[in-house]
Amino acid sequence: EEWQDDLNFFSDPDEEKKEKDKPASEPGASKHAGGKNFEAEPKLRGPEGEVARVMAVLKAKGGAPVPSLPLGDLCLVLGLSQRIAADPERLRRHYRKLVLCLHPDKNPFENAKDAFTAVQQAMEQVLIVK
Repeated sequence: EEWQDDLNFFSDPDEEKKEKDKPASEPGASKHAGGKNFEAEPKLRGPEGEVARVMAVLKAKGGAPVPSLPLGDLCLVLGLSQRIAADPERLRRHYRKLVLCLHPDKNPFENAKDAFTAVQQAMEQVLIVK
């Protein structure tokens, strides 16, 4: 469906080439210099794109209140995988970038305030669940 295209924020044409090189035992993981599994943080789409992405996730969930969403859906609202959300430092870093991008004083786009509030509520719930 149309909203699924907005949710697929991890897709990249170059990623398809990289997917073939990844070991089948660890999907979504790669090795960095330290030898540990590492998943790159997703890049922000810019103010308008992030508002559209957050609103598409909320629409896909049927307008359910953010605090009632399961952890996987909260991570979608934040634009993260659950693996990245499990790391407190990476979660905090991504959240700060996202909030600065969505803040209503800096983002003139429609629904910016709703997206900002949804991200704040999602972060609160992720911290409670952890």
